[in-house]
Amino acid sequence: MVGLAKSLCADIEFSPEDAGRSDREFLAEALSVAVAAGATTLNIPDTVGYNTPLEYGSLIKYLREHTPGADQVVWSTHCHNDLGLATANSLAGVSNGARQVEVAVNGIGERAGNTALEEIVMNVHTHPHAYPVHHTINTRLLFSTSRMVEDLSGMTVQANKAIVGRNAFLHESGIHQDGVLKNKQTYEIIRPEDVGVTTGNLALGKHSGRHAIKTKLEELGYGGSALSDAQFQQAFVKFKDLADSKKAGVTDGDMHALVADVRSSTLGGSGTSATPEASAAPVTSPTSTELPEDAHDLVDPVTQRFALRHMQVFTGVGITPTATVTLHDAQRGEDLTDAALAKNGPIEAIYSVIQRITGLDIDLLNFNVSATSEGQDTLGKVAVRIASRTSSPPDAEGSLTSY
Repeated sequence: MVGLAKSLCADIEFSPEDAGRSDREFLAEALSVAVAAGATTLNIPDTVGYNTPLEYGSLIKYLREHTPGADQVVWSTHCHNDLGLATANSLAGVSNGARQVEVAVNGIGERAGNTALEEIVMNVHTHPHAYPVHHTINTRLLFSTSRMVEDLSGMTVQANKAIVGRNAFLHESGIHQDGVLKNKQTYEIIRPEDVGVTTGNLALGKHSGRHAIKTKLEELGYGGSALSDAQFQQAFVKFKDLADSKKAGVTDGDMHALVADVRSSTLGGSGTSATPEASAAPVTSPTSTELPEDAHDLVDPVTQRFALRHMQVFTGVGITPTATVTLHDAQRGEDLTDAALAKNGPIEAIYSVIQRITGLDIDLLNFNVSATSEGQDTLGKVAVRIASRTSSPPDAEGSLTSY
């Protein structure tokens, strides 16, 4: 199989399943055969997250010393987080000669997840002399990338998640607060701004113009080609609507939410960019707060059949919840309205109506509602995961996050 792959492309990775628990001598023999057949990268998976850092590091060292042709390939780590050791194991591999680390943003993955990209990068960044490697990652985009993956995957980042959790740079203890106020390095080993958590004093409100909005978006990691001109116009329209309705100022969390909402609504458009990039270009947008007449028409087209027009839910204590929903069917060019009731609550009622209108047979796997910031007038974030019983392949899953 390696030989066949080699005939098709130059870079071939060989990855033996559950290498972390395999017999070392046999594993070295199998890897040598792969190298002879043309493998250029040898990936060593801890498939079930069983190894300790000492075990995994020594395994990488042993294989590099006992595999013929070891000096001709790149050694790679692939660690799972079943025991919470994915990052530690990967770094142990790096310390023993691995030069590729397989990672996932936010550590998402099978079961308990995989090694988190942001944790590997910031460990190397924070300890430049501890590991014999360097990285070329733009760390200021870590936070915005994390939020984008959270929105697109529907997998919520825990508040105390290292590097990108919302509590990662909060200090509640009195002695900690006192220390940080006197010298941030007392309790902050990473500067928040280094991972894209802004600490600027640019307050946004209903009088803010395009220049201020664009500057804030660049601070949050959405500069350059992260948003098309049409997407920025839509974000600005949404910002003005939000600023008019909020008593307090618009927060960074609100801005992340606006961008995520714009991206999700234009997911099928040609102007969508999947990866935020920093930009050093000067901001030349006008500062006028007046909206252009065609601002609402500048949104990239959306390739979807159904769009929500109206939804009304009636529920309460001792009442059978009912829901009325109107969807626009782009294929038929008309609005479709139906109603349903459900004994198990308003969410079931809503999805029962949607199924009846669309004719789709789906299971609601998860429905999560959270706030993007503090206060009664904060934006709400809804993450939905569904699975289809009639799709091919069966039980295909999808997720959607909306604000």
